[in-house]
Amino acid sequence: MEVIFLKSLDPKFYRKVLKKSLEIFSFSGKKIGVKTHFGEEGNRTYIPPVYAKITVEILKELGAEVALVETTTLYRGKRHDALSHINLAYSHGFTPEYTGAPILILDGFMGDESWKIESYKGSVKYIYMAKGLRFFDGFIFLNHFKGHILTGFGGAIKNMSMGLSSKKGKMSMHKGTYPWIEPSKCTGCGECSIYCPTRAIKREGEVFKIVKELCIGCGGCISVCKYGAVKLSWGEEREETMKRMVDYALFIKENFWMFHVNFLMNITRHCDCFPSDGHFIMKDMGVLFSMDPVMVDHASLNLTESALKKEYPHIDMFFQLEYGKNRNLGNIDFKIKEV
Repeated sequence: MEVIFLKSLDPKFYRKVLKKSLEIFSFSGKKIGVKTHFGEEGNRTYIPPVYAKITVEILKELGAEVALVETTTLYRGKRHDALSHINLAYSHGFTPEYTGAPILILDGFMGDESWKIESYKGSVKYIYMAKGLRFFDGFIFLNHFKGHILTGFGGAIKNMSMGLSSKKGKMSMHKGTYPWIEPSKCTGCGECSIYCPTRAIKREGEVFKIVKELCIGCGGCISVCKYGAVKLSWGEEREETMKRMVDYALFIKENFWMFHVNFLMNITRHCDCFPSDGHFIMKDMGVLFSMDPVMVDHASLNLTESALKKEYPHIDMFFQLEYGKNRNLGNIDFKIKEV
């Protein structure tokens, strides 16, 4: 098994490698979603829209009907509802006029349109995907591989699971991971409370406290706190989230055609849900292509592990991939073919 590694970010070479990878498939009359991340307001590290444009053009040349697809977010922001999300995407250059495809938010206007599926032998009894998935035949995932505060990295598996679930599904995957605030480090600035999507952070005297019963464990408060006051209970909760992400991704694998493109560029310690701080933890490396989400994430992690480990030394980043292999989401035995 091979993962193709394009050691360039030149759009011309990207087009050539992607077209060669896709032209062996029949897309005539198929409805294909191109799943990417449009970047949150203030973020500039998302995959540039030129790659979405090229992907759409190739799929159309091969006979597919194409849309750029996304879902709403748990946290409050410009991606919390479908209208604001689409307008933000347009402002970042993902307009239909430029990319050649409309944007569809698959979990409805407020993210409450779920597709409930029984999860056999998984970590949860039911999974809740975005309802609009059912109208597609397959997906190409344009994954920005970078760090992540909860799982150590985010790539193909995250884009499949968190990226295509409804709000209820996202809450299900985050459940069991709860942050807390260290009073001695809290300055009482309130930034975490403003950011919290469920208003679970309340003032108590001069400091803030997280109400566990209201917390969904999204981890956003950890990233917005400038003083290191917000902590997370590492360990079993993190591993449970990784398991649930794999089980959600497994549904996509078992029910849709899929292809993955991991971009190793603009690599930061956080995902594209957070404003860019301009700090890249390593140089750009290129693009990886595979039909296997475990393989492409494993290959990406092999290339970036040293930098990510400096940011998250306490996280076993390979746990998610080992669990994915055991659940038949993908393989960890592969070769990287450089082009």
